Amino acid sequence: MFVRSTRQGHPPRRAEQRWEVVRLSALIESFNSRFSIDISHADALMLFIELPAHLAADEGIRRAARDNTEEQFTESIKKDNVAGAIFDRQERSDQLLKVFTEDAQFAAEAMKHIRAETYRTARSAGSSSAS
Repeated sequence: MFVRSTRQGHPPRRAEQRWEVVRLSALIESFNSRFSIDISHADALMLFIELPAHLAADEGIRRAARDNTEEQFTESIKKDNVAGAIFDRQERSDQLLKVFTEDAQFAAEAMKHIRAETYRTARSAGSSSAS
């Protein structure tokens, strides 16, 4: 889940600011049905959580957010910014794959955590679908 302002395009007024909780699964479902694609939960986390965090790490972006309304700020984020962030993430994934395949100690340590988390997630998913 994540939250978004319901006052989009308007300067926030603390007393009137309202937030709505948006289920990531609902957003995924909406995109998948509207665009006939198959965005996974991992894809959605990357698109709607990780990419905005990556973009927000840029000082110029933070300055634009501080100095503008949300409506004005949206003009600061261009399609090329997002494409660049996706490319940066892909490069990091390539680096991670390289170290994972070339460093046996790193891979072994990572596998311990991956296996444990996969087990917990699979057990959790199994128990909720059995209900």
